[in-house]
Amino acid sequence: MRAAAVALASLVLVGGAGGAAEPRFGGTVVIGTPNDEPVCLNIYEGSCFVGLGPDLVVQKVLAGAFEPRPDYTYENDLVDDFSIARDPFTVTYRIRPEARWSDGVPVTARDFVFTFQTVVKDEPLESDWQRIRRIWAVDRKTVRVIFRAPTAGWQGLFDPVLPRHALLGENFSRAWRGTIDNPKTGRPIGSGPFVVQRWDRGKELVLVRNRNWWGPRRPYLDRVVYRWRRDPVPATRSGDVDVINVAGRIDDVAELRRNPALRILDHDLTGAWEHLVFRVRGGGHPALANKLVRRALAYGIDRGAITADLFRGSGLAVPPLQSVLVFRQEPAYRPNWSRYRSRPAEANRLLEQAGCPRGADGIRVCEDGGRMRLRFVTSVGNLRRERVARLVQQQLLPLGIEIVPEFATQRVFLGAGGLLPRGDFDIALFAFVRGAVNNDGTEFLCGGRANFGGYCSRLVNRELQQLPLVLDPELRARVLNEADRKLVLDVPVLPIYQSPNVVVVRRTVRGVVMHGFSGRVSYKAEDWWLDTSR
Repeated sequence: MRAAAVALASLVLVGGAGGAAEPRFGGTVVIGTPNDEPVCLNIYEGSCFVGLGPDLVVQKVLAGAFEPRPDYTYENDLVDDFSIARDPFTVTYRIRPEARWSDGVPVTARDFVFTFQTVVKDEPLESDWQRIRRIWAVDRKTVRVIFRAPTAGWQGLFDPVLPRHALLGENFSRAWRGTIDNPKTGRPIGSGPFVVQRWDRGKELVLVRNRNWWGPRRPYLDRVVYRWRRDPVPATRSGDVDVINVAGRIDDVAELRRNPALRILDHDLTGAWEHLVFRVRGGGHPALANKLVRRALAYGIDRGAITADLFRGSGLAVPPLQSVLVFRQEPAYRPNWSRYRSRPAEANRLLEQAGCPRGADGIRVCEDGGRMRLRFVTSVGNLRRERVARLVQQQLLPLGIEIVPEFATQRVFLGAGGLLPRGDFDIALFAFVRGAVNNDGTEFLCGGRANFGGYCSRLVNRELQQLPLVLDPELRARVLNEADRKLVLDVPVLPIYQSPNVVVVRRTVRGVVMHGFSGRVSYKAEDWWLDTSR
């Protein structure tokens, strides 16, 4: 399971010329998603996640306490108001009086308590859910939560809230495999603007308007349909989809721009950051345990040339990412990693200093690791990552470093017991996906589940362990950047870029907004409407 903690920087409205048309009710909009179809729709069940998993669907069906905005903040959703007390850190949620489930049952404090009791059992010890010491219903519409310590990510919890009256006594791990319903009645259930009507696996998933939604007005659209489409060009040309995120097919943007029936929303950067991870211990090349070697690699890889090559012809400017703890859109962003630009002379000097002279064939041989032949592992079929592997291979060979690309399926690379979890690589290229709000750098914690490189620094660990307790934004920014500067010196990873987000919208669809950080292409879909005057 994952708790949502999301944010983004820009809000772009899609409107018609002159803005004369008025919103109208009715119609269907089809969302195309290039990600794999989810296995099931239980957002708190890890086995349901393939690609983006059920997130895209669930966010329109099940409401949370708060909804993440595209501007790094949260807006109230099920919660009407809240208050915070300290010593101990306590949050009191006041649920909207009008909030109810699609079957008319009110959303109550008991739903919040049930959600916590259901979810916390499967949560890792370091999660914000596990920081809750006690939770209880003060009254029907008020719930109070006492945390073991101040918790910066508290607003990302209870997203979504579960219906107690529908799920109590059910086997939750088996619920919502093919729909989101009340298992006791078999009828659709939700607290959002839409509910699931049907899911034709391999074809489409259909949401219909929640006629009992408690929002300010009923949604404009009758239906929102999801179709899983890898190629946006034929999908949009044929009218098969109306809205699609093409972040994974940036090379198609130029062609899509030429279609007069489409509009390209100005791109933003997502919460997915592509980076290289160096296996610094156990399973990796022994020379990578030496930070001088890792610094040499960082100076030898021309990240600016890589990003320019990857996005040439797309019309998108995607610069190298210069932080591993703060995203470019955040006010706290500092370009701490900008020192690592292409400097072959410095790379050669560091390799010599590390005891890695060139062999007879020009490939370096390190005293503590042998021949510098490094396995570069990444995903097969991801053309951009395959291109990065080839470019890194070309850039490092003149330095006497032989890169051997290895392209693995998602299951072999990332699955349980895969190359990445086992640490069976020298360099790995993949993306972490996270929100900018309340990032806590768990991928760098000693022994952390996401620390695939095996890196461990006592000083960095101490600073990162403070983050969940730091509520003040300015102090949080200082802690993040101080830890980031230490990581710059150790180079356990090398950031490449934040993936750009590009959304293509048929011009008849109005009201779509960018929310690239979270991948919430259906953000505010209750406000979408069809302009039949076009």
